[in-house]
Amino acid sequence: SFRCDLYADVLADGTKVERQFLRTDYAMSCGELLNGEMTIPASYQSMKLFAGCMIAIYPFGVPLTILILLLRVRDRLNPKAESEAAQLEITTNDEVLAHSVVASVFRKYRPKWWAYDLFDIARRLLLTTFVMLFSV
Repeated sequence: SFRCDLYADVLADGTKVERQFLRTDYAMSCGELLNGEMTIPASYQSMKLFAGCMIAIYPFGVPLTILILLLRVRDRLNPKAESEAAQLEITTNDEVLAHSVVASVFRKYRPKWWAYDLFDIARRLLLTTFVMLFSV
C-alpha cells in the first residue's frame, strides 16, 4: 500500500515543515511540504511507477503467459480417446508434454480440465483483491 504518515516539524528558523513517510517503510519519504510547496522525491515516484507496473504485469501477465503456453499444447493435453484412462495414458507417455514448461500446471488435473489452474489463479486473485479493497 502507498499509505503515508504525516509528521509536522518546526525548523530552527521557525518555518513549519510537514513530511510524509511511507507507512510500511519509514526510510522512504513520500514528500515534504515546505512554504506551501510540495516536493515528491524521485525515489518515491519511481517506486510507485514500478509497483504500478508490477500490479498490471503480475496478476494479468502470469496467467496470460500460462494460457498461451497451454494453448500451444492443448491438442496434446486433451487427446481424443475412447476413455479417460486412455487419455491419461496418452498424455503420460507424450514426450512433448513431459518436457513442457507448464507440465506442473496441467499434470494435477484430468485431461479435460487442463485449464483449471487458470480459473484457480483468477479465483485467488479476486479473493485477494476483494480483501485488499475492503480492508481497514
